[in-house]
Amino acid sequence: MRNFKRVISTLLLTPILFGSFISCSKQGNEAGNDNQSKTLTVIAATAELKRGDTISKKNITTVEADIADIPENYLTTIEEAVGRTVLVDINAGEYLCEDVLAEKTDPNVLKKEDLDQIQKNLTSKIRNQLLEELQHEIASGGINAADLGYVVVTDYVRANTGEDVSDEIQKVIDSNPRKTIFFPDGEYILGKPICTSANPQRAVSLRLSDFAILKASNDWSDDEAMVRLGASEHYNTIHETGSNYSFVGGVINGNNVANGISIESGRETSIRNVSIKFTQIGLHIKKGANGNSSDADIDSVNIVGNNKKGSVGVLLVGFDNTLTNMRIASVERGMLITGSGNFLRNIHSLMIYSNDYAYEDSIAFDDQGGGTWYDICYSDNYAVGFKFHEKAINNYSNCFALWYDGKVSMQVAFKCIGKMNAVISKCRGEMWGTSATSAYIQIDEADGGGMIENPIFNVLANRDDSYKDYLFGKVVWRKGVNM
Repeated sequence: MRNFKRVISTLLLTPILFGSFISCSKQGNEAGNDNQSKTLTVIAATAELKRGDTISKKNITTVEADIADIPENYLTTIEEAVGRTVLVDINAGEYLCEDVLAEKTDPNVLKKEDLDQIQKNLTSKIRNQLLEELQHEIASGGINAADLGYVVVTDYVRANTGEDVSDEIQKVIDSNPRKTIFFPDGEYILGKPICTSANPQRAVSLRLSDFAILKASNDWSDDEAMVRLGASEHYNTIHETGSNYSFVGGVINGNNVANGISIESGRETSIRNVSIKFTQIGLHIKKGANGNSSDADIDSVNIVGNNKKGSVGVLLVGFDNTLTNMRIASVERGMLITGSGNFLRNIHSLMIYSNDYAYEDSIAFDDQGGGTWYDICYSDNYAVGFKFHEKAINNYSNCFALWYDGKVSMQVAFKCIGKMNAVISKCRGEMWGTSATSAYIQIDEADGGGMIENPIFNVLANRDDSYKDYLFGKVVWRKGVNM
């Protein structure tokens, strides 16, 4: 969009300078100058275009004229305009322009020194930036964001200023319903949360370049997340276009004081390819507008917390969500789950020690809800890997708990409060190179309806036999491995 603004600002100059440069060329030739005219293309609108419309070939036409002394790079081609977003309303017959040119002097009365000054101003203010930025594609993956019809934030907000731009970003969001809003590389300071709507008529998708950073200001004091998806207007539908809004890419930096991203309403919300750093709560999925169901899809999100007491990687309150391919570190609890009907796959939660809370309080997956499906989930050095209660009819398959030093007297892979009604199938617990004891599973009471199928652990190092009341198949282990 920045490219387009410079291009169209230049185009605005062109019709005004037509006569002046042709006149200048004639005067120059009479004075013995060797300026040669060139046939260049200018774009004019053939139909009325409103702000936010995407330009197509049927909307524009070309006008050719002999203009001396104007570098070709000042003009654009019809191909470069197609797919871009209109910045202001354009009437049929007008040149594509952003605003009214300040210099309204009649070009027919301009003197040669005036024309020379205009040429100098054009060169210094436009040419270098235009040449550089037309060669630089804003979007990652070699795609120009403006050409895709995205609204580019830096057309309205300056990055890397160190100042709070949350109000300006919120204005861009509110002014561009049903648009994809793109953040180029750079740092954007937020002093308050930015909110999107879940109403399909006003929803937006936020896309960040790989090195675009939303960072909480030093004086952040809000208890809510930095980015609140679906918060400004709650809505419940899966049948309207726009119900599946998203947040994709970039970095959320909580600056050790803020929460990262929350999903607060809507259905089919998607968060992908995001790094969330230094947050108290990395990702908070609240109950959706459809009762408890939030129906979110989370994929390839990496979270590093602030390692403070009460810190959580993912707070999962809503129902019917799918979370895959995640890495979580530097939090007291990797995931705290109070909702039900969620599916978790390939989630690795890594314990990094902190003096802010006791190690024995650390839990990789604290499931206080139930009805959760776990597949290939990994507790890395937490005191307790997977904790749940007797009403949680969970399914654990191919999960893994690992310890490599003995921080407390007992470390537990699976811990059940009350009778166990979960199914644990082909899951593994293992300890490396320490003298600490451990338990594959601790179950408070027998006679539950669950089962443990073919567990993998070293029975010689195991210090709790409550698994035997629920064992189906046999224990699989390797002799000599310290579990």
